[in-house]
This record gives sequence, C-alpha cells and structure tokens, in this order.
Amino acid sequence: EYDSKKYFISGFASTVTVDLIGSNRLILQRETDEATRSFQVKADLRDLDTGTHLVKLQVLDLPKGVNANLTPVNLSVKIGKRASKNFTVVGNIYDTQLAVGYSVSKITVGTSTVKVTSDEETLARVDRVEAVITDVSDLSQNFTGTATLQAVDAQGQILPVVFSQEITSMQAIISKTKE
Repeated sequence: EYDSKKYFISGFASTVTVDLIGSNRLILQRETDEATRSFQVKADLRDLDTGTHLVKLQVLDLPKGVNANLTPVNLSVKIGKRASKNFTVVGNIYDTQLAVGYSVSKITVGTSTVKVTSDEETLARVDRVEAVITDVSDLSQNFTGTATLQAVDAQGQILPVVFSQEITSMQAIISKTKE
C-alpha cells in the first residue's frame, strides 16, 4: 500500500512464496487455488518517504486455523516521486536477430509517442523508448507484427517504467547485405 498518485515504486520482486500450515485440508486446498484464495500479502509503504527501504511483508485475511510462512519475509523497495513524460518510440531489431548476410533497411512503428511514468530519478535516465520484438531470430525477410515497448538508458539498460500502452505494431524491411 502506497500513495500511487504521489509515488512510484520499483526495485522489488513481484512474487513471494507462501507456505500454508493447518490441519483442515479443505481450507488449505481452497487457499492454494488462486480463484478461491482469501488471504493477501501486503507491504505497507504509507509511512515511508523516498529512498530504498526494507519492509516487512504481512499476511492478511488468513482463515482461522491456518498459519503462513513467507519467503522472503522482507521486501526491498525503491520509492520515488512519481513523474511522467512523453517519448518518441523507435523501432529496433538487434543484429543478433538477423540472419547472416541481412540488415534492416527501414523500421516503421504504429505508435509515434508514448507516455512514460516512473520515479523522477529513473525518468531522467531514460534515453529512448524502443519497440522490440523478442520472439524472432534469423530474420531474412520482411517482418510485420507486434512489438513490446521498453525504456532504456544511454547504455542500453532496461529501466523500470509504466507505459500508456505496452505494445505497438511494427513493420521492418529486411534486405540482403551487398557483398
């Protein structure tokens, strides 16, 4: 829990392992199934200011007679002032995705700009927003499909951000390299 209008959180693992302990097998089975689960795991960040914090995780709404052990018990989280900015989207096909002897002649993306939201520090590090295709290799012919957006810094490192839209269409003209 945090003020999502004022802060942006990042730097944490989004999963936790919960071991349930109890003698009522029917209740344990119900809690194991995500569709019928009544408990939740919470990290309360409401009294914390910006910076990196180690927060104890809490289990709420466990049925009577059931206990829980969490792994991890604590969550390391970065809290920053929320900020947004529009960026131009550029298509990118990595050389490692091309077949030997081929290059990209032209890339066109369906979305020209996108709103990027993160904390102020991370947003200042965004160098560009790329539309990338992740599930192709050995491209030797034109590509038409969807691409996922990612914000990267000047060194090409992917940054933790939220986009106004996550995917876009992309077309790439692939040409045989002249020898």
